[in-house]
Amino acid sequence: MNCVTLYSPLQTNLSYAYGSDYMPFQSNGEVITGLYEYNESSQPHSSSDTYVNMDPVFVYNVAKAALGAVQHFSTAETSNLSAADCPPEKMLESLRIYPNPASNFINIEMLNSNLRDYSFSITDLSGKLLVKTQNAKKVDISKLSPGIYFETMNVEDQKLTKKIIISK
Repeated sequence: MNCVTLYSPLQTNLSYAYGSDYMPFQSNGEVITGLYEYNESSQPHSSSDTYVNMDPVFVYNVAKAALGAVQHFSTAETSNLSAADCPPEKMLESLRIYPNPASNFINIEMLNSNLRDYSFSITDLSGKLLVKTQNAKKVDISKLSPGIYFETMNVEDQKLTKKIIISK
């Protein structure tokens, strides 16, 4: 639920998946999650149940919420690791920079809590340096215009660059 709210303005509610088509997956030992709409379509599962009859802003927000859920589950298995499992030379493999898309702040989390010396930067697509921080866990990006940028993390002799989307 926390990851969903990082990405979407939709209200979250924890409930059970009883009676849903997710149950066979849960019975198979899979982790399940679902996004349900309380204000349901007046034309569910019919030939009129098309995108043109849906609220496009709501569909967009559902897609962003699903991305938040995917972000959570994509990193869920790393929570059982310890700092000893992640020496500095493997630090970039355990790095989390989120949310993406972002609007005001970017959070930086590292599994190896003993690591203290790193730098983080954001450049535009032409390579112009816009933000540079040293050892920050939260980076203010509120002054950047909406668009696509590159974020780069440097740790010792390692460098990781990824695309980030800034939206307002």
